[in-house]
Amino acid sequence: MLYNFIVVVLLLSQLLFLDLFAQTDINLEQAALEVAKNNILLEATATNLRPYEKEAILVNYYLVVNPEILIQDIKLIKAPTFSFCKTKEIDLGELKYIDTLIENILFKKAHLNSYIIIPQKPGESKIGKLEMKFYLKLPINKNSDYSDIYKNNYYEMVYNACSEEKILHVMKLPLHKEKCNFVGDFDIDFSISKITAKKNENILLNITISGAGYLGESFTPIIEKTDGLKTNIYKTRDTFDITSNTLTSWKNYEVDLISTISGDFFINPIEFLCFSPTNKKYYKLKTDGFSIFYLEESEVAPTKNHSEKLINIILFIIIAVIVLLTFLIFFYIKNKNQINKKNFNFNNFNSSNPKNTTKSNNKYLADAFNNINGDLDIFLKKLVSGIDDFLENNFEIKKNDFNTEEIYNLLLQKGVDEIHVQNYKIMYQKIDEVRFSPKQTFVDREKLFFFVERFLDELKYFN
Repeated sequence: MLYNFIVVVLLLSQLLFLDLFAQTDINLEQAALEVAKNNILLEATATNLRPYEKEAILVNYYLVVNPEILIQDIKLIKAPTFSFCKTKEIDLGELKYIDTLIENILFKKAHLNSYIIIPQKPGESKIGKLEMKFYLKLPINKNSDYSDIYKNNYYEMVYNACSEEKILHVMKLPLHKEKCNFVGDFDIDFSISKITAKKNENILLNITISGAGYLGESFTPIIEKTDGLKTNIYKTRDTFDITSNTLTSWKNYEVDLISTISGDFFINPIEFLCFSPTNKKYYKLKTDGFSIFYLEESEVAPTKNHSEKLINIILFIIIAVIVLLTFLIFFYIKNKNQINKKNFNFNNFNSSNPKNTTKSNNKYLADAFNNINGDLDIFLKKLVSGIDDFLENNFEIKKNDFNTEEIYNLLLQKGVDEIHVQNYKIMYQKIDEVRFSPKQTFVDREKLFFFVERFLDELKYFN
């Protein structure tokens, strides 16, 4: 369809810009309809038309329009539907046009909508049409007889357009004796808060899965039961990112381990069965097995022998000397450059109360401040937007062009020290905690806002 569109545009481009309505013997309304039809296109694209079932793909809808046509308003007639698929619409924010050349003719292109769709069964599945209503102004040739009627040299009209329907050919996953948990190319990482605790104390197990694909599907890992040990999935969070039309995502599990009795416990590896659409085969993600120890309240973790004690003391002294030297060098550099670069901790951060404040001191966060008591999604969206604007204006880093890890490295390259770059990561972790917390309060928003404000204020010293 795009090829036919280009050919017709080439044939009618002179009609639009040179001779539109120049003849009085043509029907004005019919001519305008033909021009709109062949110079406005709703285009649908999919990252993969032959996915596996449960494999997430991206569907994008674009508007392609000749820049000589003025679009006054756009209204949605019908949103696309996707048969036999789970769907997640992505908020793209404000409509932005970019210039694009089609057969050496200049057009404008705007990204209208994006969807993550996950086919649920093999067979044919439809990518639905997007239908929209356009309120247009078409240019009229100044030498046309119609130019006396239309003094501003524009003909106004309403035009409806829709995208082309596409068909997905969804492939069945190969048979496997176990149920597939996720489809994509992922890695796993895990950590534990400590290996020794007293009875009734919590040990936190943190599991993170990340990679190319979508991890938004709900799944609870199976943790093998052990007598005397209680396990509880404390928190599950997932998020995703789209860069250069590639979908990557992260899923995090926090698991509480607690025992009411003393003793040693071994936690068997926790497994996730995944299918790789790239390699077309199954693979398993799994944690290592590990031991944890619960002591009586009066017990302490035993030291095996005198030699081990001595080694530990020597290691402690060496580490203490290294830490001391590091701090001396750090403060020497600080004083030499006369820059106040303080690190701060989110959990211990005491802010002033915004109820007693009429505005934010940071211009980039003014909109977020005004919404601190309103809808949570709007508040967080304004907060992230302010951070992105600050980075773009002060460090020439456009958020849409880089992921979080790339921005981390760019800040280091631009002279920001390690401590403040780490705070950049912490800032987004805290934003996610407020976003997904079932018990978030005004105090959480307040602490988050002033943490971000102070972080941006201190980051200005590196610009």
